Amino acid sequence: MIELVIGPILSACLGGLSAFIGAWFAFSNKIAKLEVMVGNLTSEVNKHNKVIERTYRLEERMDSALHSLDEVKDEVHRYHHN
Repeated sequence: MIELVIGPILSACLGGLSAFIGAWFAFSNKIAKLEVMVGNLTSEVNKHNKVIERTYRLEERMDSALHSLDEVKDEVHRYHHN
């Protein structure tokens, strides 16, 4: 009688263990893929940040150039009116 109960219980335990192992491997694979995606995203963010930094420096240089141009215009204006 006990043999009739042990068989299905053992079968259910092995099935559950197999399902757990399969789920664990699927989960591990998904984590590995996510790590690669995060690494790629980090690289893209770093590239973006470098572009932003360069743009900021160019804007500063442009402001300086415009200021210098205004000074030259003022000099030319003063020269023509004297």
